[in-house]
Amino acid sequence: MDSPIERRFYDAWMCTIHQEYWELIPQYPIGKYRVDFAEVITQTAIELDGFASHSSTEDIARDCKRQREIEAMGWHVLRFGGKEIYKDAWSCANEAGNFLRALPFSAWHVRETPWDTIERDAPHLNEVFPSDYEDIPEPVEVQA
Repeated sequence: MDSPIERRFYDAWMCTIHQEYWELIPQYPIGKYRVDFAEVITQTAIELDGFASHSSTEDIARDCKRQREIEAMGWHVLRFGGKEIYKDAWSCANEAGNFLRALPFSAWHVRETPWDTIERDAPHLNEVFPSDYEDIPEPVEVQA
């Protein structure tokens, strides 16, 4: 990790329940950029803005353009300021986890679903054998 706020955020993340469900990858490449953290399945980038790299209007403008380009590639971007991380890293990590949890399943970019696995590894489990059901007689109405 490149900075103290990244280390602090990641350490806090590892203390949340969310880390059991979502894997954050540090310094993940997206296009020509590298984001502080990425959760790949949901295509969510987490950026931490420290004072050193966000102290001028040019820095802020560059980051805004960068964020728009990352979002145009289909990614969600969640940002936290360095002061937020120093003040309460656990709350920031928890907020990130809640953000991920709130995304609809349709926002996930799963390369393979459990159904894909079944079709690949056990196609016979998905087959329906109509001939097995042809011999079943129609229900008969019983008269009393």
